[in-house]
Amino acid sequence: MLLFLLPCFFLLGFNNLRGKYVAALKVSQNPLIVYWVNSRELNRRIARYGMRDYKILTLYLRDGHKCEAYLSPDDVRKFTDWLREQNPSVRWGAYDDLDSTPNAKA
Repeated sequence: MLLFLLPCFFLLGFNNLRGKYVAALKVSQNPLIVYWVNSRELNRRIARYGMRDYKILTLYLRDGHKCEAYLSPDDVRKFTDWLREQNPSVRWGAYDDLDSTPNAKA
């Protein structure tokens, strides 16, 4: 039974990682595919392993996929500057927040 389950779990994990890589590649090649970016803090369990200041940026793509990135404060600033320059129409913040503007800070 174990010999059957191990390859199945490996394939599922590989497929999941491949999907994340493909989504990140799509964003880097065509930043206009991103329509909404939301940032949040890491949960405490992960944050205590030296990643206290890191943020999770969730990018929602026009093709229905989403891509998450765990970034340091400097990398968040660099990435958001790059994305604002490449895609000024991207929406930032809470999706259902009517007061959010395209230029809001992440």
